[in-house]
Amino acid sequence: MGKVGDGFRRSTLFLTAWGFWAAPKSKHRIKGWKLWAYKAMAFGLVTLALGAACKIKSALVFAGVVLINLILLWFWKRFEPTVLNEINKAQTKN
Repeated sequence: MGKVGDGFRRSTLFLTAWGFWAAPKSKHRIKGWKLWAYKAMAFGLVTLALGAACKIKSALVFAGVVLINLILLWFWKRFEPTVLNEINKAQTKN
């Protein structure tokens, strides 16, 4: 149960940390560049884990999808719900 148990523990740790700091409805959600850095680190670690498991194509595809997703979120300004709320409030005042 060594590899399976280790994989389960790491997945549980990742999901717990994500739910605590990065989930959109989290009470302790980090904001701004810290959220971007956290996402880059978290998905980067997943990419490295895929590469370490000799799943190079999967790692490259995953990294590409994550990169495209982050770029589109930034482009559409959907990366930070509080920023969108502030923009909507400013627009309704005018």
